[in-house]
Amino acid sequence: MSQQNSRAPLPLRPVDLSPLADRPLFSVLIPNYNYAEFLPMALQSLLDQTYSNFEAIVCDDGSTDSSRLIIQRYARKDQRIRLIAKENGGVASALNAAYTNAAGELIAFLDADDEFKPQKLERVLVELKANPRSGLCAHPVRPVSQAGRPVGAQFPSGIDAGWLGPASLRRGGYTSLPQASGLCIRREIAAMLFPLPHQLKRLLDYYICQNAIFFTEVCAVPEVLADYRLHGLNITGLSRTDDHVLERFVEDVEQILPLQKEFLANLYGAEVAAALRLDDHPWYWVNLLAIRALRGRRKGAIRSFSVEEIARHIPNRFENCIWRFLVLLPRPFSRRACCFWLGSSPIKRAMGAVARPVFSRLTAGTWR
Repeated sequence: MSQQNSRAPLPLRPVDLSPLADRPLFSVLIPNYNYAEFLPMALQSLLDQTYSNFEAIVCDDGSTDSSRLIIQRYARKDQRIRLIAKENGGVASALNAAYTNAAGELIAFLDADDEFKPQKLERVLVELKANPRSGLCAHPVRPVSQAGRPVGAQFPSGIDAGWLGPASLRRGGYTSLPQASGLCIRREIAAMLFPLPHQLKRLLDYYICQNAIFFTEVCAVPEVLADYRLHGLNITGLSRTDDHVLERFVEDVEQILPLQKEFLANLYGAEVAAALRLDDHPWYWVNLLAIRALRGRRKGAIRSFSVEEIARHIPNRFENCIWRFLVLLPRPFSRRACCFWLGSSPIKRAMGAVARPVFSRLTAGTWR
């Protein structure tokens, strides 16, 4: 059975941060490619902010729609909005170009199809000032439809906060943090992360926050401060219960982990980098079982792993038991059950709150 990485060397420590100015400048980085339909709402959400000391650097990554005209119109309306135009090179190159032109003490991220709540920057600043050792501030986001209607519970349901480095190292780099529009980092932290690896086409927000936690504390604002728009154009906008979306997540983790290890090796040395293992990443293995459940038993092994081999990597006994059960169900029952379990609803949360302690008492001392 796979063992949790309990002997990982832990010379990790948060970096020292300088005091924030009374009214620091926010640099909001907005990468855009052919999101003309959503850009006006994203940019207007900035103009509606209750905190006014910000700049928005919108990097248009070779759009072929009317995106640049829209950005130019808003830039003429408000000089805090600036357009950086470049040939298409991918989201990493767009973020790198935007960051190069940023002057703020605080770096916030806004996807061009998302929207900030009016109090977003103000609340983040209050939280960072209350937590001077935190170089990353996070808050949940609310999934909305293409038309802006809420379509599910906030994500994530809970945010990990504090000094997370050692625990994350033991969990294969996994930490519960939101998407890009729910993140803000201090300039000192950004300087250690940028430029972002150009080969990454997806999950740049994952790379940013999952590396930042290895050298800075995290503070969290509990309320939703951004809308995360789900639509057919964005990569993560499809249902989490689509096996192809889960497959992309698995592929992304496999691609990002070596880059994380390289980052850790440069920061702390090879011994710490070696402690970061895919074996310890619980959501990687949960996604593999979810793919199996969604596709049905007829598909056989997933990435050459049997169900038993995958389940051994899920340390939470309750989750382990649930997934072992789900993959045994015949289709379409397995798919329906998987959709329910991966989703978020009041009924599911209530069932989990009751079932977990009961399950824990029933299985106490019976699992090794």
